[in-house]
Amino acid sequence: MEKLQAAIDEARKRRSDGPSATGRSRSAPATLPVGWTELPEFRPQANRLSRSRIVANSNNSARVAVDMLRTRLLRLMQENNWKRVMITSPNPGCGKTTVAANLALAMQRQQERRALLMDLDFAGSSLARTLGLEPQHDVSDLLEGTVSPSEQMVRIGDNLAISANRASRHDKDEVLKTGQAADVLDTLEKELDLGIMIFDFPPFFANDSAIAGASFVDCAIIIGAAEQTSIHDIDMTERDLSQYTNIAGVVLNKCRYNSGAADSYNYPYR
Repeated sequence: MEKLQAAIDEARKRRSDGPSATGRSRSAPATLPVGWTELPEFRPQANRLSRSRIVANSNNSARVAVDMLRTRLLRLMQENNWKRVMITSPNPGCGKTTVAANLALAMQRQQERRALLMDLDFAGSSLARTLGLEPQHDVSDLLEGTVSPSEQMVRIGDNLAISANRASRHDKDEVLKTGQAADVLDTLEKELDLGIMIFDFPPFFANDSAIAGASFVDCAIIIGAAEQTSIHDIDMTERDLSQYTNIAGVVLNKCRYNSGAADSYNYPYR
């Protein structure tokens, strides 16, 4: 824990002396950082991913749409020197966690950068269930500095780290408003040499977490559900959230279209 606290203290100094968050440079790692090798390795089961509609590493035709989302997002983030993206939705049930997990696993197939996927939807946590994880500690424990990354996080391969919650908690949203959480995220970015950080946030209208978290992200993607999310709700979310961070795009999830023998799920991007 002393090592983590020392790294947090250094992150605080960088935050006060260094450039702003949007001035981060793109990393191009060649070897694994020490912090990365300390993370336990996790291998998700293909049948669990399939049940959770995670298609990023499958032969499903929907994988093409996921890859297009990944590539367009990466290009936009590189053009603007962004690293941190918030995934949110106007309301529950839009599939934002599914999109976030698909996006992260698509990133994992690109070996030139390391990525982090973190569950910050404390009241509606579903990332662990989606991937088949059984965390021993919550993300809030990591952000509060009471556990180390190796105690809370896992890695998939050599370039995707996952930070998921054990269960939903309705009393942890306030952690996102602390300087401690921001310092821990800065430390993780540096110690793990992260090229992109993906945060699964609560629905925008559920609480003020997305507004609070906008201070430590560079941009946001808004997820809407076809035949479920109204244009008004998407417009309201985009207009309100744009006051606090950049809007990278809007994804319409759960679009069913006929592709011969079976229906697929599309992730168009704007």
